[in-house]
Amino acid sequence: MSGLSLNESKNPKDAPPDHQWTLPDRATTKISEANTAGVSESGFVAPLFSPWEAEQRIENLREFDVADVGSKQWMAQHEALEQLNLQAHQSAQGNQDEFVIEALVTLDKVRLLVHELLATEAWRLHLFPRLKGALAELKATMRGYFCLYHEATLVNLLSICLHHAHVTEALGESAVELVDYLARRMVELNSKGKEWSARGVDAPTDTKEMAAKIDAMTPLSELEDQSVEVNFQACVGCATVVRYLIEHVNTLPLSVLTRMVDTHDILLTLIPIIENPPWTRRTPEGKWQKLIDDKWKTVEPAELLTLTKTEGQMWLPPLPFLFPAE
Repeated sequence: MSGLSLNESKNPKDAPPDHQWTLPDRATTKISEANTAGVSESGFVAPLFSPWEAEQRIENLREFDVADVGSKQWMAQHEALEQLNLQAHQSAQGNQDEFVIEALVTLDKVRLLVHELLATEAWRLHLFPRLKGALAELKATMRGYFCLYHEATLVNLLSICLHHAHVTEALGESAVELVDYLARRMVELNSKGKEWSARGVDAPTDTKEMAAKIDAMTPLSELEDQSVEVNFQACVGCATVVRYLIEHVNTLPLSVLTRMVDTHDILLTLIPIIENPPWTRRTPEGKWQKLIDDKWKTVEPAELLTLTKTEGQMWLPPLPFLFPAE
């Protein structure tokens, strides 16, 4: 024994794991980028914080109005939700105690996530178009980006939470508003998905050309580009939320099923996405690419029929209606 405590150990494997707020700012939150540190030889990943700290963060969550989006208090809550989202995914991937999800249910904060999701959507649709010019002039594009990315974070957190039937049940009547939101997102994915997925397909590969393109971007164009990218991420994440909501619809009030089937016919909105998926594209060179783990990866033509995780989420929702368990 060296006599060193865990915190004093010089072994890099014992170092605390990085998290989203110590990683470079990017448009995606990747668990794989944050779980390389703090991993033991047995594969155990050290949690970012204790269950008690998670309860503190969750207990302090509160509802914000649309006008408060981007404020100092709102930004602090955004940081807390980013950390909770990262921890929830880390626990699920490591088959560890999912204390974040259980605390959200125990403290009755699941419905708050839906409220924040709708408030952020309203900000994006009605305020962002009016504010983006001022944000660019004031060089506050990062704050604008965080406000946009908040929607993708909440979708990502809901997708891991709603995997459990008891969390879906905790939504109650707020699931009606969530169904409305998901229906809007699926329609948007149908109408703009291919346009979004085509972005970057002809991006320059030469370093100098890429640097010149970046230098030519203005703060406003950069913010608009980030907005489109985050929109696409959020829509893709909604595919998972749709699947779990349909899968656990028996735990929800009858009004939710009525909203899904009679009002929106949400299954019908999934058919065009299955037939013409926006997460598959072809480059000008004739190569096929698929969106895998939020990254475009080249695949061989023989592998085009191999379903990715995202594609599988679109095929699973019809099953509970065709073969109900109850």
